[in-house]
Amino acid sequence: GTVTISGAGSTLTAGDFITVGYGGTGTLTISDGGAASAVDDVDIGSFTGSSGTVTISGAGSTLTTDGDIYVGVSGTGTLTISDGGVASAGDDVR
Repeated sequence: GTVTISGAGSTLTAGDFITVGYGGTGTLTISDGGAASAVDDVDIGSFTGSSGTVTISGAGSTLTTDGDIYVGVSGTGTLTISDGGVASAGDDVR
């Protein structure tokens, strides 16, 4: 699946996890001041057979979690941060 969060004031908030590519292929794009946040972990292509891509681009564009950010632990994951985008983890980035 594909999720796009674009523009100041556009938000995605998860009470638990954000998982991109859970057992399949997923894409999350955060741009132009959009924001996504999770209380627990952010998993990007972290499961066997999964493929996940997250792109954070542009000033004010943020991905935040109180937990870990996992990138391609058992699958294929890509995290791209550019042009003033920010990713922030309360714990580790792995």
